[in-house]
Amino acid sequence: MMVKQLKVSIIGSGVVGTIAGKGLVEIGNDVVFYDVNKKRIEELKNEGFNATSNISEAVKSTDISFLCVPTPSPEGKINLSYIKSASTEIAKVLKDKDSYHLIVVKSTVVPETTENFVKQIIEDVSGKKCGEGFGLCNTQVMD
Repeated sequence: MMVKQLKVSIIGSGVVGTIAGKGLVEIGNDVVFYDVNKKRIEELKNEGFNATSNISEAVKSTDISFLCVPTPSPEGKINLSYIKSASTEIAKVLKDKDSYHLIVVKSTVVPETTENFVKQIIEDVSGKKCGEGFGLCNTQVMD
């Protein structure tokens, strides 16, 4: 049985994104790493990985994006600024992308953030409806 190779972008190539992306590469998928940190992109390129600091290039060339940006929580409050920024930038790319795209929120967020925050940003900015123009899910496991 032949398994289809996935085309995946990792949005946020810190510790979590890099581990997730390298795991996906290891099992045979085509992965492009994206990060705003140009030094991190150069490190990944030097390790032999496909990496870019151009989010449009990363999202347009893939079918799935894993959102792996930090959600620091100083004083016990989650910071969604990186999630908001990354969601907005992905949505700008999706606005002009003809094919369906799946976004997987891998970042640590509180329950309902994906459904009530990320989804709204992507719909508003891209002009597309979740479930039609793009898909959205998260990797959070609830007890």
